[in-house]
Amino acid sequence: MKDLKISVNMKSKLVKETLSNLDKILVEDKVVCGGLAVQHYIPDHLYRYTCDLDMATKQAMNMTDFKQDVEPLVNHFQEEGYKTSENKSRYSYNLNVEKNPEETLIIQLTRRSPALIKNNEASISNELQNALENKINESKYKVLKPEDLIIRKICRIGEFKEHYPTIHIPTHKAESIEKRLQELVKKRTALYESSSNLSKEDVIDLRLDCDIYDVEVLDLFNQLDQSYFEYSKSLRGLKDPKTFESFLKTFAPSLYSRIPSKIF
Repeated sequence: MKDLKISVNMKSKLVKETLSNLDKILVEDKVVCGGLAVQHYIPDHLYRYTCDLDMATKQAMNMTDFKQDVEPLVNHFQEEGYKTSENKSRYSYNLNVEKNPEETLIIQLTRRSPALIKNNEASISNELQNALENKINESKYKVLKPEDLIIRKICRIGEFKEHYPTIHIPTHKAESIEKRLQELVKKRTALYESSSNLSKEDVIDLRLDCDIYDVEVLDLFNQLDQSYFEYSKSLRGLKDPKTFESFLKTFAPSLYSRIPSKIF
């Protein structure tokens, strides 16, 4: 954990270089998700720092497949003087890219088994079909739409609550979105300073705060389609719809006020 560098956002040269060359990743039906996806839909003065660029696909793969799929991108980065390495974690296959210690990026592709893809085929296909196309330089790539980002993040907040009951979840919005961002920066700095004693719960706590921030900022700066949530909710098969409703009401009040209560 102590080597984790939360050092990039959409303004970073390494992120722009990566997005400009995503078409070099051979796997089809890939879509950008996570914190960097959120930054496609908000003002740049509200970008938060992160360490990874998350991507999802509906294709099952193993580590050998992943290495073959990212090989053209690896070749590009190495030609440009970047160091690269591949590894896998519990939930993703990772391409680690670094040119200097101050700017590193983990390019992550979600690990999905054939069984998981089959069981969630409707919701995965829905996300990919509704993803929005973006372009940087001459490269085109797809990004999850804001509604799907909110659904993902509120579902994960619920998972945090279920699996880590001692983790504190704020029960109200910050005074302003700028203040929430300041709180994130302060917490990240504190974690860096105590990195030798960093626990799993510390990392989960920061991820939780990042998800809450992302939901709030998406709600503030996007005209979200309330009808989309009824459709997606039915695909997700939420274990606890009332918890989802509670989080939506707290962290996305503008959207919540326009959603018919019957869908919960």
